[in-house]
Amino acid sequence: AALAKLRDEHLSGLPVEVAVLEDHATARAICDYADEHGADLIVIGSHGRGGMERWLIGSVAERVVRHAKVNVFVVRH
Repeated sequence: AALAKLRDEHLSGLPVEVAVLEDHATARAICDYADEHGADLIVIGSHGRGGMERWLIGSVAERVVRHAKVNVFVVRH
C-alpha cells in the first residue's frame, strides 16, 4: 500500500507497476520479473554503501545493473 501511494503521488500518469518480491536471490528475482513482465525500466534504491560494508553485505542494485536486460535507474537514498 505504501509503494502504491508513493507511485500515485510522484508518478501519476505514467504506467508504473509496483511489485514486492520475496526470494533468497533478490537480484535474480528482480531481473526475472522484469523479463517476464516486459518491463522497460527497473528503478531500484541503493544504500550508498562502500568499502568493507559493501564487500561484506554485497549490493543487490549493483547485481541488477550488471544482469538486467533493460535499463536500470539507481536512486541513492
